[in-house]
Amino acid sequence: MCVTLLMQLEGNPEKLSDRLSALERVALFFSLLNVPVKPAKRHAAAQAMLSSMHDVERIPKAYKLATEERAACAEGLRAPFEGVKRVKVATAILVKLNAHENWEGSETSGVESVVTLEHVLPQKPDKASWEEAWPDAEKRGEWLHRLGNLAIVNRKMNSKMNNGGFAAKKMEFKKSPFPRTRAIADHDSWEERDVKKAQRCVVELANSVFDVG
Repeated sequence: MCVTLLMQLEGNPEKLSDRLSALERVALFFSLLNVPVKPAKRHAAAQAMLSSMHDVERIPKAYKLATEERAACAEGLRAPFEGVKRVKVATAILVKLNAHENWEGSETSGVESVVTLEHVLPQKPDKASWEEAWPDAEKRGEWLHRLGNLAIVNRKMNSKMNNGGFAAKKMEFKKSPFPRTRAIADHDSWEERDVKKAQRCVVELANSVFDVG
């Protein structure tokens, strides 16, 4: 659909930008749903978008999310990203948010296209490094897979950090070309309060960038 939009709306950059942003929002909605959407419903939505491509409206109805759909997106962004599908969704969201901030700050050099998702508080934490900061296993489980505890890194950096402590990760995060990952290095520690703060920041940014808040 993106290719079709580029071909059909090449002469109207403003409309193309609006439609691509709206398309991203709809894709976010489908990817965040807890209940899988039937292929027929996704196909029908795609067809409706294509058929209304030349509408004179700024953004046709087919490209808009209903109020309850926007609320579902906002709720999905706050929920844990656990499991293969959700990890892919979290990675795509963080790539988008980092690209947005890189574009805003004109920092486009050195950004790698091959990334992996890093849990700042590891899934299998080294006991000596993390038990003081996270003594409560239930709390660790509550925040482990939230966006605030996730960062995109290149594969080489990921293998270096493994399940090490925050001090070691912080040093690597400082070198990252990704602004959201570098922001984690601004923290002196990585305790519950730090993850909560990071969660608020990244969810607010996602709500703004995808216009679902």
